Amino acid sequence: MNPQILIQERLKQKLVEAKAKNPRTSVRSFARQIKIPASTVSLVLLGKRKVSKELALKISDVLQFDPMERAKIVSGFEQEQKSRNKVLKAGAISPHDRNKQIEESFKPETLRLSEEKFDLLSEWYYFGILSLVQTEDFKTDAEWIAARLGLDVEIAKTAFERLITMGMITVDPSNGKATRTYKMVRTADGKKNASLRRANQQNLELAKKNLEEGIFENCDFTWINLPVDLRQIEQMKVMIRSFQSDFINTFGLAHGANEVLRVCVQAFPVSTRKGMK
Repeated sequence: MNPQILIQERLKQKLVEAKAKNPRTSVRSFARQIKIPASTVSLVLLGKRKVSKELALKISDVLQFDPMERAKIVSGFEQEQKSRNKVLKAGAISPHDRNKQIEESFKPETLRLSEEKFDLLSEWYYFGILSLVQTEDFKTDAEWIAARLGLDVEIAKTAFERLITMGMITVDPSNGKATRTYKMVRTADGKKNASLRRANQQNLELAKKNLEEGIFENCDFTWINLPVDLRQIEQMKVMIRSFQSDFINTFGLAHGANEVLRVCVQAFPVSTRKGMK
């Protein structure tokens, strides 16, 4: 298990146990009991703060983790360090070759969509359905799909049928169970592809909708501004793709999935040298 999730779940468990003994127990009083700042405990419980290896081990000591759980924490942090080292090592090869390496890591279970096929699937809900198929309670009923994704029933029905026609989803006639043909689908990278531009616009629209209407605890909106050398943009893209690869391997395609999460990373300049002398 990811060490961050393990720490978060055990903290929640201990807080529940403390409240069972004393219903007046608050996060602040609980934090005092385990001698960790209340702000830190609160953020970890909400999944809004990553703990360092040192803090994780301190929490494991305070909460009296068993040796196996403690070993999982150490192993998890060692794995994270290996992933970071891989990214640093990637700087020794060209961004183009590194991107090819990342792509190769997903083969042969990856379908690479041509620009023509992506033109037919550029609306966000096609990929939403592809992921929804992998949740534990998925139903092939168009009304169920529409309700889960907030779609018109006819749109959900047409989209699901198109994915079947294009061979991206198969339905077993004996039991009606739907399955993805490919675990991963990668889109065209054409910078001038109108459908890809529209798909990226939809990402922003979906994020805005969730920011305004969604349950904020189920989302994470963060951003940074930093001075960079844009001549290194290809290396930056490689690091983003490496992050995506690690994120998928850690959390994606898991058994027992119950919701679909869209993870977006945007990098764009907010300053310009235009008109400067």
